[in-house]
Amino acid sequence: MKLDKFDQILVVDLECTCDDPQPPGFVQEVIEVGACLLNTTTYEVTCPTSILVVPTIGSVSDFCTRLTTITPSMVTFENGAVSFAMACEQLDADPLLAKQRAWASWGDFDRTTMETQSAKEGVVYPFGLTHFNVRALSRLVFGEGRASKGAKQAAETIGVEWTGTHHRGIDDALNIAKIFAAILRKARS
Repeated sequence: MKLDKFDQILVVDLECTCDDPQPPGFVQEVIEVGACLLNTTTYEVTCPTSILVVPTIGSVSDFCTRLTTITPSMVTFENGAVSFAMACEQLDADPLLAKQRAWASWGDFDRTTMETQSAKEGVVYPFGLTHFNVRALSRLVFGEGRASKGAKQAAETIGVEWTGTHHRGIDDALNIAKIFAAILRKARS
C-alpha cells in the first residue's frame, strides 16, 4: 500500500536534556518524542504517541524536570523508556510511518536535533525528506508578529486553545497539530 504522504502529516515535538546554566560541553539528547497525525482534509488529530528515550551521555537535571515534568526515573529501560534507535524504529512503524509521510515541527530544532543525534549514534534517520516548519508557515499565513513567539504564545495569539503541559513532547505535538490545522484552514479560505 502506497500512502499519499500529504493526506496525513506527522507532527513531532522533541524534549531533550537541558540545564540552566548549561555546563561547558553540554550535549542535548532526546528524552521524549511526542508525535501525532494531522489529517489535512478533516483536520482531525489522531494517534497521539509519546516515546520516552533513555539518554546515553547525560541525565535529566532538576531544571529539565521542572521544565518538562520528565523525571530521571521515567527515562530508564526499567520503566519502559527505549533507546534512541528503538524510538526511531517506532516512529517508522505503523501507524506513524514516518519515512512515508511529510512531517512537521515548530521551527527547525526538532529536525536538526534528529539529524544530529541520528548521525552521531549511527541510526537511520527516521523521517522522510518533506518537513514543514510550522513556525515559518504560521508567520506566512498569520503575519510576522503573530507567530514570532513560541508555539504556546502563537497558539494563544491566533485563537487556538492550548491544552496539556507545555514542554511535554506529546502535548506540544498535539497543540502544534492544532496550529497547523488553523494554518491550513486559513490558507484554504
